[in-house]
Amino acid sequence: MPKKNKLRKPYKSFPLTPHPTGQWCKEAGGVLYYFAGTPEEALGEYNVVWPTIVSTGLDPRTQQGWRTSSGCELGKLLNGFRLSKLGRLEEGELSQSQYDSYVSVCDLLVKAFSTGRIVESLGPADFRAFRAQILGGDFSALTIKHYISFTRSIFIWGEAEGLFDRAPKYGDDFRPPKAKKEGGSPPR
Repeated sequence: MPKKNKLRKPYKSFPLTPHPTGQWCKEAGGVLYYFAGTPEEALGEYNVVWPTIVSTGLDPRTQQGWRTSSGCELGKLLNGFRLSKLGRLEEGELSQSQYDSYVSVCDLLVKAFSTGRIVESLGPADFRAFRAQILGGDFSALTIKHYISFTRSIFIWGEAEGLFDRAPKYGDDFRPPKAKKEGGSPPR
């Protein structure tokens, strides 16, 4: 059986990626958007619709996408973030243990808030409860510090990707626990 012709990027900076279906694709907000035809035809369609996809979260061809009318769902944010980090892992820019830590934080966020929660609805009380959940787990102080930092980076990534206009407000309490002082003499 002859092999199918595989698509290849016509040049390195070509913005679309070949997909096994024989189409071109581009990811935004954890959703793949497909473009058909020759590289030139796909690029032409991409140039027309991509600005709308990025700014509104909706594909003007179907009026579907990663953003709901009420905002960006947490599940779509986390899926997009995981895909982004998986790409970094595959490119050698991220270690397996770093990737696993990001996935663990994503899993904790889903457990705390559910995938359907609208990101823009999260606030300081939610992050206080999430911090308490992390503190209640069997994690070292260093792991807790990393998890809080990773959580913030997920939302910063989403804002930078245009998934929502402003990262949530975490509140003053969403920070790592203070380190316990060790050694030294007791106070007099």
